[in-house]
Amino acid sequence: VPVVVFQYAMSPFEDWHSLAWAGALVMTLFVLILSLLSRLILLRNRAS
Repeated sequence: VPVVVFQYAMSPFEDWHSLAWAGALVMTLFVLILSLLSRLILLRNRAS
């Protein structure tokens, strides 16, 4: 997915730029959610 985002961002087409931004946002949100979930799981394990 990062390679596709990079290729779309470097393309001369505006539509592809929009898709690249959307893909970057989805990847960022995915990493954020994964990070938050792992922190919650670790906090619960430490408390018990």
